[in-house]
Amino acid sequence: MDWRTNLRRAAGIAALGLMGVVLASCGGAGAESNPPQPASQPASQPPALAGTGTLTIFVTDSDGRPVRDARVSVYNRRQTALIGSVQTGSNGSATARSLPATVEFTVVHGFGYHVEKNVDVAQQGDTAVGVTLLPGRPRPTVALLPVEIPRGSVYPDRNELTLQVTVIASPNAPFARSGYGDYSAASTPSLGLELGENANDSRRECFVWLDQRRTVPSCGTTWGTSPYTVSVEQFRYDVVGPAPLPTSAASAQSTMLVIDQSRRVSTLDPGAFRSYAARRFIERIVSPGEQKTLSVAGFAGSGGDPATPLSLPSQPLWIPSGIGTVFTADAVVLKSNVGIIEPLVGGAAPLFDALEAAVALTAMSAPSGDRAVVALLGGTDDRELTASERDRALASLRRQRDDTGVRAILIDAAPTMPLAEHRAIAELAAALRAPTISLGVSMDELQYSAQRWASGSYAALDLAADLTEASPLPTLSAVFRVRANTAGAFQSGAKLRGVIYVESEICPMGCWEMPLPFVVEIP
Repeated sequence: MDWRTNLRRAAGIAALGLMGVVLASCGGAGAESNPPQPASQPASQPPALAGTGTLTIFVTDSDGRPVRDARVSVYNRRQTALIGSVQTGSNGSATARSLPATVEFTVVHGFGYHVEKNVDVAQQGDTAVGVTLLPGRPRPTVALLPVEIPRGSVYPDRNELTLQVTVIASPNAPFARSGYGDYSAASTPSLGLELGENANDSRRECFVWLDQRRTVPSCGTTWGTSPYTVSVEQFRYDVVGPAPLPTSAASAQSTMLVIDQSRRVSTLDPGAFRSYAARRFIERIVSPGEQKTLSVAGFAGSGGDPATPLSLPSQPLWIPSGIGTVFTADAVVLKSNVGIIEPLVGGAAPLFDALEAAVALTAMSAPSGDRAVVALLGGTDDRELTASERDRALASLRRQRDDTGVRAILIDAAPTMPLAEHRAIAELAAALRAPTISLGVSMDELQYSAQRWASGSYAALDLAADLTEASPLPTLSAVFRVRANTAGAFQSGAKLRGVIYVESEICPMGCWEMPLPFVVEIP
C-alpha cells in the first residue's frame, strides 16, 4: 500500500469523525422542537432555556429569489455554544425561538455560506433579519486544456512519447498550494498524473505526483511492475499565466451558452441556480462598452422519466428568441430567455445532436469574428448508442469544429455521475479540442466534501467567461516523458487515457484531489 492510499484512508477516518461531530451538533430538524444540547451538558439533562426571543431569517439569492433548504445554525454571542438549528422552507424563511438578546448565526447552502454576528433579538415579539446569500467559490475551480502529444515526440519504435499538460484556474477560485507541511512562498500547487483506465488508488498502472520541490516521479504499482516509466521534463507554475486558449489568442466576439435542460437537471439543480450563474455569465459577456453578442439555448430531447415530462418546444436545441434573432447584445432579452428556459426541464439528453446544432447555428448566425460555444453539461449523451455510433458522432463533431472554426468550452458539472461518464465527456473534449471546466470541491455542513451545481456552476461559468475573453489566468503546466515497457505500445490513432489531479483545499498533503480525466489521440 503506497503513502497516498494511507493518506486517503486517514482522511476518510477524519471525514467520518468530522461528520459525526457536525451531525451531533446539528441535532434535530429545528430549534423550535428539539434544540441540540451544548457539548458540556450531559445528554440526560434537558438544556436550559436560552432566552425568550424569536428570530426569523429570510434567505434569498442575489436575484432576490428565496433559498430553500439552507441550514441556519444559531449560536450564542461568542459562538461557544450552539443554541439551535433550522432549515429554510420554500419561502426562504426559518424561525428559531427561545433565543437570548444577542446571537450569531450561520447560513450554509450549496449556493453559498453566510455569517451574521452580533444580532440583537427582541425578547418579546419576532425579530426579522434578511440575508442575501452570495454564491460560493469552490476552490479550486479549474479547466484542463486539451492534453497534447507533439507529433515529433513519438519514437520510431512507438514505445515512447511526450505528454504536455496544462491546467488553468479561476483567479477568484485559484489553485490550493501544496501541503506536505510546507505552505511557504516556495511551495506551489501540485499536479498528479495517472495513466490507464483503473480508478482504484491501490491498482493504478502509473501515478506521478509532483510540485515545485519534488519533481522525481513515483511510477509503479503495489503488486508488480508498471507498464510505463515516466520522467518529468518540465514543471511550471505561473500565478498569472499567458492567455490559455489552445487554438486562439482572440477574445470571442460571439458566444452561445448551451444549458442542459434534460431530466437529470431536476435532480442536480432543483433550485434552478444555474439560472443565476447564466445571468452572471450574461453580465460578463455583454457588459456596457463591449461589442460582443451572446445567445442562450437549452437542450433536451423526447423520452426520459415520465415524472419529468417537460421538454423544449424545439429539440434537440431551443432558443426562445427564435432563429431570426439568435445573437444579441441586449442583456435584458438574454436574461429573459434564461427565465423562459428555466422551468422547461425533462426528457433525454441528446448531447451530440445538440452540440452539432449549436456549432452549426453559431457558424451560420453569429457576426464575423472569433466565435465560441459554452456548454453547461449535466453529463454526457445519455442515449443508448453503440460504440460505433458514438465514434461516428465524435468524428462528425471533430470535422464540424475544424470546418467552422467555432471553438467549444465544456463544463463538466455533474458531481455524482460515475467516472466512466466523466471520461465520456473527456472523449468529447478531445474531439472538440475543448477546455473542460470541472466543478470545484468545497466543504459541506453534513458531508466531508461536496461538489455542488449551485455554487459550482456559478464559479465554472465565471471561468468560462475568462476563457472566452482570453484573460491571463493562473496556470499549472508540466511536460511528461512516458516510456512503455513494450515496443509498439503507442500505435498511431490509438487513444491514451488518464487522469490529471490537482489538490483541493479540503485537506492538505494530497489527501483529497480533484480528478480531471483526459483522452488524447496518439499521432
